[in-house]
Amino acid sequence: MFFFDDNPTERKWVSSKLPQVKVIDVPEDAMLYSRALFDSNCFDFFSITDEDKRRTEMIQQNQKRTELSENSKDMDSFLKSLNIVITVGHSDDASIDRIAQLTNKTNQFNLTTKRYSTAELNEFINAGDIILYISVEDCFGEYGISGVAIIKKKDEYEWIVDTFLLSCRIIGKKIENAFLNEIIAILKKKKANKLFGQYIESKKNHLTKDFYKDHDFNLVEKEDGIWEFDLQKKPKKINFIKTKRV
Repeated sequence: MFFFDDNPTERKWVSSKLPQVKVIDVPEDAMLYSRALFDSNCFDFFSITDEDKRRTEMIQQNQKRTELSENSKDMDSFLKSLNIVITVGHSDDASIDRIAQLTNKTNQFNLTTKRYSTAELNEFINAGDIILYISVEDCFGEYGISGVAIIKKKDEYEWIVDTFLLSCRIIGKKIENAFLNEIIAILKKKKANKLFGQYIESKKNHLTKDFYKDHDFNLVEKEDGIWEFDLQKKPKKINFIKTKRV
């Protein structure tokens, strides 16, 4: 969020009360407003994703989900009625910009809040790391690409989750469980025996602080927030979510 106001008192108030909001310096001469906006670099976007173009449509779909939730007897029956399907894919030219966008703007459900550019993501891929995305749909429509996992190889049998995030639009639907299960299945096919995960606390990601604990990981390095999962164990299954791979 950005704040543009010609009143310096208002700008100072917002800066002091809402430090997460970017306050743009506004010149006294109104003829220089457009230059101030341009120089702020607040509206520089290298690409527009399909999800950006469909934002209004997605908001309308979400209103229908809210109505269904209000008329459901409990959360489980609501989630089952959505008929959620997640598609898991490896990053490619069509998805890489959206993946980079999500790493840079996702805060709430983001276990490490690491930010990456498209170039950095391509470097990970060239190094042999795995970058996965999920696209989600339900009975009301598509959410688009709304989840990312970056899994880095430690050695032949051990991998670590560098990044695990979900867009706020799919939080609360147990999609993270199904996504983690797919990651585990992929690593098992690679003959891995251990999966590590890291939680790095930020101002906004407290929602995920117990994620690894809730999914049967064991805390092995408290200071660095490193958790370990034995890939011989069976993960928790979410029966009402269907998964596909591309």
